[in-house]
Amino acid sequence: MVHLDSRKVCHAWPRTLRFVANGSEVFAVRPPEEGHKRRDVPVGVSAGLRPGPNSISVRVQDDPAGDFVLALAVTRQVGVPELRRRVAPSDPEESRRRALESCWPPGGAAGPRAVSASRATRCG
Repeated sequence: MVHLDSRKVCHAWPRTLRFVANGSEVFAVRPPEEGHKRRDVPVGVSAGLRPGPNSISVRVQDDPAGDFVLALAVTRQVGVPELRRRVAPSDPEESRRRALESCWPPGGAAGPRAVSASRATRCG
């Protein structure tokens, strides 16, 4: 998850978050304890998912909650030879541009947009 209202692009959780898959809580993010800093690190959700379609619900509480972006990546394990065949080197600036376009329309107003993907290779 990324907080959009930040100059630093890094993982950050909202004040609270509840991630439910197929009716069971996979993980929850709770507010930090008074006087303590919370470690905001990514969480793996694979153990809470099943093969085929899954029903996922994410509840976020923050001010404003719309300033966060959540991404789920569907992956499969491959060996190094196959990875080298399938992934071509990419210019870092071109990669950054493509990543930003997946969240914001090219040349459009800054801000998040809703995306819906079903078996898609990219969001949007």
